[in-house]
Amino acid sequence: MGVDGLSVSGIEEVLTSAPHRVVEWQNLTKNFSGDDDPRIFITGTAITDPEEILQLINQSDADLFFSYYLRKTLLALNPPTARSVQQRVEEYIENCGKSWPSWAISGYEVGHIASSVEQHLHGLVHMMLFTLPGTPFIYYGDEIGLEDTQVSRGNAPWMLWNASANGGFTSRQSLDETPLLNQTVQGQKSPSSPLSLFKKLSLLKIKERSLQFGEFQSVYSEGNVYGYSRVWDQSDRFLVLLNIDTQSVVVSLAGNSLPAKATIELSSKADRPEGEISLTDLHLAGGEGLMLKFPYVA
Repeated sequence: MGVDGLSVSGIEEVLTSAPHRVVEWQNLTKNFSGDDDPRIFITGTAITDPEEILQLINQSDADLFFSYYLRKTLLALNPPTARSVQQRVEEYIENCGKSWPSWAISGYEVGHIASSVEQHLHGLVHMMLFTLPGTPFIYYGDEIGLEDTQVSRGNAPWMLWNASANGGFTSRQSLDETPLLNQTVQGQKSPSSPLSLFKKLSLLKIKERSLQFGEFQSVYSEGNVYGYSRVWDQSDRFLVLLNIDTQSVVVSLAGNSLPAKATIELSSKADRPEGEISLTDLHLAGGEGLMLKFPYVA
């Protein structure tokens, strides 16, 4: 009563020292679950090595596994190739099996996106997290581009709600410096702000069944551009294109069982014009994440 499940971090330590506990927790959540009142078993790790993470997923047999699986690939010194990103994504989904996939790039152990990911990829990373199958994990402050080095006391920066002397975090003046307005929640009302993009992605994830439950398929992987589709029953279909490079590029998606044209649903670049776009001569800006929509056709 009142408990939705169990969440265990540092699962690698439990599996090493007391693996029988994992089995007990699995059985406990299953025994108290019902069709209308499910209980879930969540495990997680702060390990960032992709191969180790895949092993832990198979060993923990959890309903949902939290990890920084994609972080090492996206944080490579050179822009990762589309093939490497595709391989990582597909490997992870396959290894999840019956477990619900989850995605995280930032967190308490590794810090915020704005302090670790190249700036031109910030919006693209958010689009990727919200459009891949499964649950995105968002670290507080990532929605406004909070940096680990911004005004703070202690090991983690405070959430900056406004540009007051204390950032709106506490009623007592405690910060050593006053934050700039555009670093705060209050200062992100512009359509081009990180918070605006975050809100749009959140609403689409809640609203669109293809993004919630849809089948996932890679449809393009050339150079530094990776593309995949999300399809559910007769709902609108979505095509997501990610240009991981800093340079603009032109791609053609002809021959991928896709329509000749699609409608622009959302771009990580706020200056992208709305409307219909050709899939055979598609221009992507450097670091752009582009979400396109097309209808179901019987």
